[in-house]
Amino acid sequence: MHYLTADQVEVLGDAMPEPYDLMVRFAAYTGLWSVEIAALRARHIRLDAGKVDVVTAVSEIHGALLEHDPKSYSSRRAVTLPALLVDLLREHLKDATLDTPVFTAIGGGPLRHVNWNARG
Repeated sequence: MHYLTADQVEVLGDAMPEPYDLMVRFAAYTGLWSVEIAALRARHIRLDAGKVDVVTAVSEIHGALLEHDPKSYSSRRAVTLPALLVDLLREHLKDATLDTPVFTAIGGGPLRHVNWNARG
């Protein structure tokens, strides 16, 4: 594994278009897996508590997206959000409903793990 420094995360985030700049920072500062990030809905983000609830994941099987529990009981968790992310997420989710995906693909559809790997 290669881990980025905070400065490297910021350089990478700054190089990305919105909202992927936020997604880069979110992934780096929370440590969530791509299958967990793809499953996030606005209801999983507790801005006032500064937490994200990891309670579901998404897998792609033969082109179909399937939502499921995380891989183990201990994978269900609440992750603390740094203040920087809370502020950015507050703006990003200002018009969201509870079921709004936190992050979407470029065309507005669901994030697909296969695309993350192919383009990563």
